[in-house]
Amino acid sequence: MSKEEKTGEKMDERCTVLVSSCDAYSDVWEPFFTLLTKNWQMEYPVRLLTETKDFSYPLKDFRVIKAAEGAAAPTWSARLIYALEQIKTPYVLLLLEDFFLTAPVDEEGLKKCIGWLKEDNDAVCFSFYPTTGNEKARYEGFDRRPQTGLYRFNAQAGLWRTKELESFLDPKEDAWQWENEGNKRSFDIKRDFYSISPDAKPIFAYDYMKHGLIGGKWFKDTEELFRQNGIECDFSKRGFFDEKYKALLPSVASSFVMDDV
Repeated sequence: MSKEEKTGEKMDERCTVLVSSCDAYSDVWEPFFTLLTKNWQMEYPVRLLTETKDFSYPLKDFRVIKAAEGAAAPTWSARLIYALEQIKTPYVLLLLEDFFLTAPVDEEGLKKCIGWLKEDNDAVCFSFYPTTGNEKARYEGFDRRPQTGLYRFNAQAGLWRTKELESFLDPKEDAWQWENEGNKRSFDIKRDFYSISPDAKPIFAYDYMKHGLIGGKWFKDTEELFRQNGIECDFSKRGFFDEKYKALLPSVASSFVMDDV
């Protein structure tokens, strides 16, 4: 069975999958899409956001959006704004290039979230990575972020209203600034932001603190994940993150283990 067949024939025109990346991580794209298509028979258009580099993958509706051709490399937010301006679907599923899936996607769970966004004009986001300090919500398996909570704006895997996400971005901000300083803008937004409950069944199963990269270095466990899935990678080119510093990450790198203020 071809990859085209595995990802389905009929496109769902309500949502676009947007993978945000940059040229420096082009070596990560093949492993990412290998695991994505292995774990998900996608029914949605897929867009890969880069700066100047091209890439191809055998999906039914796959395109690269180059946000910096002929110009200096823009910020993370500026690139994302550029991509969102070209997306025509009302909803967008935002992913980063090192969110390596470890289990099949809960497609029915995703479709429920799309339905909830369609029915509830107050809802703007369903984040698929659990966080703390939430309030109980009306939607099964999800909690509501407090009005002045941390990470209402967040770059974890999440389903957004396309135009609202674009309006939340400031082109001067990188991802860290958007999640932290930029998040303060969300305090005045009287809309609802949801994140998956810690005890709920994952919709997108990945662990960005175990598999993937930090500071351009691989987490060591990524090597075994790739081996199990037949993915070849020369890990020596980037090297591995020094595991002795991993205990420090929750306080300096993890967006989703901090209490609200």
